[in-house]
Amino acid sequence: MRFRSSSTASLALAFVSLGSVGSASADVIAGQGTWEQTLSARDLDGNWANGPEAWYDRTLGITWLADPQAIAGTRWDTYFRGSGGDDAPYNESDEFDGRSLLSDGFFWVNQLSPGGITGWRLPTTDPINGQTYRYSGGDGQTVHSGQIDVGWNIASTHSELAHMFTVTLGNRGAFDTDGRPRDVWERVFNTGVFDHLKPRTYWSGSRYSSQVNDIAWVFDFSDGKQHGGFSPIPAFPDAYHVWAVHDGDVGAAMSPVPTPPSAVLLAAGLVALAGLARRKLSSAA
Repeated sequence: MRFRSSSTASLALAFVSLGSVGSASADVIAGQGTWEQTLSARDLDGNWANGPEAWYDRTLGITWLADPQAIAGTRWDTYFRGSGGDDAPYNESDEFDGRSLLSDGFFWVNQLSPGGITGWRLPTTDPINGQTYRYSGGDGQTVHSGQIDVGWNIASTHSELAHMFTVTLGNRGAFDTDGRPRDVWERVFNTGVFDHLKPRTYWSGSRYSSQVNDIAWVFDFSDGKQHGGFSPIPAFPDAYHVWAVHDGDVGAAMSPVPTPPSAVLLAAGLVALAGLARRKLSSAA
């Protein structure tokens, strides 16, 4: 079913147990979602000073590229003219904004090699029930229940983007599981450790249906809905954002380092111990 060929509020300010790193932002929400416990910083370029280039997701067993907008400004960042909106034919503005055709997203991710690490891919969307996609309600379930592949409140590990949105970041979609529209205050968008994560639509690398070749699964980080997006239709193909992931745990774990206050306390403690040792030696003499 795939098209592909072959990171605590305090951490948002600095290293948190240095298993996670992020920069302060109004969108970094401590305590919302599991990101503070399940994401661990990974260094890919051998330079810890510039922070992590990726985050290992212990729940899904995959590594997320730290920058969800890494494609922006590259040759694979599709240039569109038009007015606002994700969907064709209203592809946004005369600029390179990090969105691409699905084909360009595949080309980009296939050549990606941060720190010399290859093998990156687009996130997958497999059937929630592990067998077949369900595109509409049935068995008493609705598109708001989180049990239908097309819809809202999906927390299944079978959909990597939905799990990131709903569980890891703890975000809430436009509707609750009863189909009630959520108020604005219920839908604060948490970016966690991902500075450039946008409340926009992201491509999956999975085909929407085995019977339809020109639609792929997408996930909307603005309203929390998983659905299908047109990929290769020549006249008005959809352009969405792409986020690279890698199977397994790649890169080097970033170990805790003393913060400046901790380093001062450590130095003071060592000086005190040295002084105590000298006094004991003097009294013994």
